[in-house]
Amino acid sequence: MPAQPATATSATRPATAAAPRRSSMALILPLREDGGMSAPWDPEDLAAIGMTEELHLSSRRADGSLSPAITIWAVAIGGEVVVRSAYGAQNGWYRRALERGAGRIRCGDVEQDVEIDDGSGLDQRAIDDEYRRKYARFEPPIVATVVGHAHTLRLRPA
Repeated sequence: MPAQPATATSATRPATAAAPRRSSMALILPLREDGGMSAPWDPEDLAAIGMTEELHLSSRRADGSLSPAITIWAVAIGGEVVVRSAYGAQNGWYRRALERGAGRIRCGDVEQDVEIDDGSGLDQRAIDDEYRRKYARFEPPIVATVVGHAHTLRLRPA
């Protein structure tokens, strides 16, 4: 039986699997407060962070080195990754992270440099609900340490 002629598509496409299709929404980049652009989270990284119980966060010092990582709960909601200080705005790691504005996270297979900024302008009720949903297996008094307040930091890919 003679071979079928190659079509333009099959002749030009590599034999490897096609890259996943991205929606056109992936091209819309959120504005940073300084007017620059911040890349959105990779959907796979966002899903991994959303499913992983703990995240390790280090803030970047002025000399470029990273502080020791803290282990913290995090939620992924509405395309954002947020963390909260269970013990208020005066908690040392929270103050330093907010002041420094940059750091790195590790969460499962995800390791990413991040911009860190104040997340108090985000929908705090939705964030509370996501914390309650994600950490429902823990006793309510433990989950209560991270709901009902706005000591929220937004983490964005750097």
